[in-house]
Amino acid sequence: MNYFDIGAGIIILWSAWKGFSSGFVVSILSLIGLVAGVYVALYFSGFARNLLADNFNLNGMYLKTAAFAITFLGVVLGIHLLAKLLEKAFSAAALGPANKMAGAAFGVFKGALIVSVILMVINTFCSPGWLNDEVFQDSVICKPSSKVAPWFISLVKDEDMMRFIPQIPDNDQDELPVKQEEKRAE
Repeated sequence: MNYFDIGAGIIILWSAWKGFSSGFVVSILSLIGLVAGVYVALYFSGFARNLLADNFNLNGMYLKTAAFAITFLGVVLGIHLLAKLLEKAFSAAALGPANKMAGAAFGVFKGALIVSVILMVINTFCSPGWLNDEVFQDSVICKPSSKVAPWFISLVKDEDMMRFIPQIPDNDQDELPVKQEEKRAE
């Protein structure tokens, strides 16, 4: 056991604790909320952008950023409130302990995924010898956790899963069409 194991262990234990204290329902819906928030904000922030353009003197990048942020936060907050409601239903149905234990297991997985991503970044972007290879050879956590991210990526790269992953739209317009028409009229 070495300092890498201590750092990785802290990440995994912290994630397990957060999963246990939040419960499985809140943990999984928080992750879903982040993904859904990004998706909805990418594709449907136009409504918020139009609303902001009509009511505030914003344009260009400020308008797009504010619309994205408002849409993203709205979705994340909505899913978080739903998660809290479902958590209360689980507690009322005496499923609280199972929810907490499943949350801890999910937290361990999430922590191992974080450690695995860190290892992938180190292996990809750092020059050989940047970190002593003995650190990884002597590590107890390194070998098992290094397999989590590649496994997860292989799931996401599956053809059936790819249809659920959105393509990022090309929104290079700095201004709304309405604003461009107003400029033409001037």
